[in-house]
Amino acid sequence: MSLLRPEARAALIRWRETLTGLATVALGAWWMTGPRGLLFWVGAVVVLAGAALAVTGTLRARFRAVSGGAGVVEVVEGQLAYFGPDHGGVIDLGAITALWRVPGGWRIEAGQAQPLLVPLGATGGEALFDACTRLPGFSSAAMLRAQQMQRDLPHRVWARPDGPRDAPRMPGVGRNGAGDTAGDGAGAGAPGALTSRAGPSTTSRN
Repeated sequence: MSLLRPEARAALIRWRETLTGLATVALGAWWMTGPRGLLFWVGAVVVLAGAALAVTGTLRARFRAVSGGAGVVEVVEGQLAYFGPDHGGVIDLGAITALWRVPGGWRIEAGQAQPLLVPLGATGGEALFDACTRLPGFSSAAMLRAQQMQRDLPHRVWARPDGPRDAPRMPGVGRNGAGDTAGDGAGAGAPGALTSRAGPSTTSRN
């Protein structure tokens, strides 16, 4: 029987990198202030490494704030993959041209390839966050802000300098990972409203 409440255990798991980084900083600081400063420089390196881990862990923890989405996100050998109950696909990280926040999730574009739709809160979603931080000129803060947005129109989070700039006409992303084609009354080409109904993946392309 666990001595921790489920909420406390979930919080520890969510903030694990941050806590590890802070513990590393404390260890490095202790070494720096040790007898005669014999481990001063080693401690300084450990402090810097711990601080970097704490910052990265905090960003990942904030991204994990949304959970419960269907499917699994993975990054393997330079490829971003999403596997859901009714939708999935694989995109080369080097081929990504744009990232959009759409109703219910994310839309990752890679030139003429089929866009990849990833629901918010999908298992392993931090892998998407980590992968995007490798993109040139990408802003982690912009992605975190976009995750909290409550809007019915697509929002471009990032695009390559020579990539597409216009908002695509697209469906939203249902919690099962499939495109949602239900209209929201905003007119032709507007994204659909978020839904949890099952159905095949559909992505409108013009």
